[in-house]
Amino acid sequence: GRISQEHCYRAIAQSLDMQISEIRVVLDAVQRSLQRDSEMISLLRDIKREKPGMRLYVMSNISAPDWASLRDAGDTEDWLLFDTIFTSAEVGERKPDLGFYRQVMRKLNMDPRMALFIDDKGENLTAARSLGMHGYLFRGANDFRTMLYQRCDNPITLGSNYLLQCAKHMDSTTNR
Repeated sequence: GRISQEHCYRAIAQSLDMQISEIRVVLDAVQRSLQRDSEMISLLRDIKREKPGMRLYVMSNISAPDWASLRDAGDTEDWLLFDTIFTSAEVGERKPDLGFYRQVMRKLNMDPRMALFIDDKGENLTAARSLGMHGYLFRGANDFRTMLYQRCDNPITLGSNYLLQCAKHMDSTTNR
């Protein structure tokens, strides 16, 4: 958020000894390749419906132009699933810089120990954990769903539901 897209392209082109036009073509192709994850959107909708008190936030390392393009290209209802979206362009910091996490926690007036931070990059999880957040490595929507319900549901309710689902199908075998 501190430098223009053109300045960024020039810096990348210079560091890679390439033409700015080549950098622009590559980064435009990357931007166009962003895809909506329908399975994850469905999961987030389920979470919002089943756990109405749960708050969902986004922290993304994304430039202002890329965020505008992504936001405008998607379904508006998808973005409404999130209570707040924090972009690195807006905050002026990037993950895994601790300043990004601190600013978000401060703006939310949230104790980091009450936050569950999900990311697909280990270094971002390490930074979040260093501030006291609970970190989880994202490996897909199904795995995420299981982890979230295990962490957020009452263990007695989980156990009771398991026993009800498995009733009359829990055979035991011994050697004696």
